[in-house]
Amino acid sequence: MLKIFIVAFFFMIIQAGLTYYQSKNIQRKMIEVRKLGDFGIGQTRGKLRPGNILVMAVDEADRIVDVQLMRGITFFAKFKPFLVLDGKTIGEAEGFMKKQKVNEDIIKSVAMAIQQVEMQRRKRGEKNQKIANGFE
Repeated sequence: MLKIFIVAFFFMIIQAGLTYYQSKNIQRKMIEVRKLGDFGIGQTRGKLRPGNILVMAVDEADRIVDVQLMRGITFFAKFKPFLVLDGKTIGEAEGFMKKQKVNEDIIKSVAMAIQQVEMQRRKRGEKNQKIANGFE
């Protein structure tokens, strides 16, 4: 019985280490993409199917500058460029992906990322407005 607990504890430690490794990988990619423009993250979780994490950067002209997608079930998943949206505007992204028959989970992740970009811009606009009103 003690051997079972030792083996289970050993696997829990391995899982914790691999989870830490994957979270650091996600953090590095977020920092890298954040430097390119306004930034958003979208994710969907899959129980029996692959989940995904999508990191997106958008410039001031609403053009999608970079999209990185991590899709998989295990910690072996890596970020890869998602070139389908390269150079598209955020307004044409969803329609274009439906035409290209992109997986519905990825479409949801892109929508979440775009929503975050728009929220960042709204907050920045409100902050700039408060600053302008304070100096009038």
